[in-house]
Amino acid sequence: MIHPVTNRPADKRSFIPSLIEKEKVSKLVHAIKMGWIKPRKPRDDTPTYYDLWAHEDPNSILGRHKMHVPAPKLRLPGHEESYNPPPEYLLSEEEVRGGPCSPREPLGKGWEFGKL
Repeated sequence: MIHPVTNRPADKRSFIPSLIEKEKVSKLVHAIKMGWIKPRKPRDDTPTYYDLWAHEDPNSILGRHKMHVPAPKLRLPGHEESYNPPPEYLLSEEEVRGGPCSPREPLGKGWEFGKL
């Protein structure tokens, strides 16, 4: 609506604060004077940095346990890779090329493992 239905002026009581508002404000003023309500302190905008390692004891057992990182688990070797025989038990080149009388295929894929 553009125009109100009545063109009556606003009441005087709409411009004067009510008694209830006056009582609320006076109670707040009294509480501030008594120290029950304290005004908010201005915020400090400077960032706060904490020294995480200030009180750290290098010989502490608990600190060493927290810093422990376990080694990654390796895949277990398969059947043909699980045994690294000494050179005298390996097949010679002639036995490998031996043709139909060769007893078996050479074991392993040419990998040599250290002593486990």
